[in-house]
Amino acid sequence: MRSADALVQLRIQQQTVIEKINREANESMKAHPELDPDSDLFDKDLSDAVAESALAYVRANPTGSVKAHVEKLMKPYKKSLTKAVGEETETLAKQVSETALRPTNVPSTSKKVEDMSIKELEQKLGTVW
Repeated sequence: MRSADALVQLRIQQQTVIEKINREANESMKAHPELDPDSDLFDKDLSDAVAESALAYVRANPTGSVKAHVEKLMKPYKKSLTKAVGEETETLAKQVSETALRPTNVPSTSKKVEDMSIKELEQKLGTVW
């Protein structure tokens, strides 16, 4: 009877651990839309890599937190995205400022009427016959 009771207790603990793993995996998917197949931001390669890592983690440490493990994996990924966006923004800002400082080849029309020749006045105002 003791061995039967121990077996039942073992099955209950296994079921509890499996439910915890599944719950934390779902919470991680909702916290990171890149891992959620129903999201527009879903990244299959990233999701596959995180899933493989989480599976290996669970096999090595069944009572460990899947959610904490996924957070550790996603933190550097998010940092790299933020850094890439920052660098792109910096490059764009630099290009805009360089373009703004570049002189343009627009001819100056600030010549006074008194200083214009007859030909220039005719071009500017037109000729009447």
